[in-house]
Amino acid sequence: MDAIISQPTTHSHAPQPDRVPAIQLKNDIKARAVKIEIE
Repeated sequence: MDAIISQPTTHSHAPQPDRVPAIQLKNDIKARAVKIEIE
């Protein structure tokens, strides 16, 4: 069980902690870029 849990596969429906922060950072960068363009 530990081996399966420690190695998330592409079929895993659970959110992957390594990818979520990266997506949030990209969204924050886009939001900041839009605010700069508006100003």
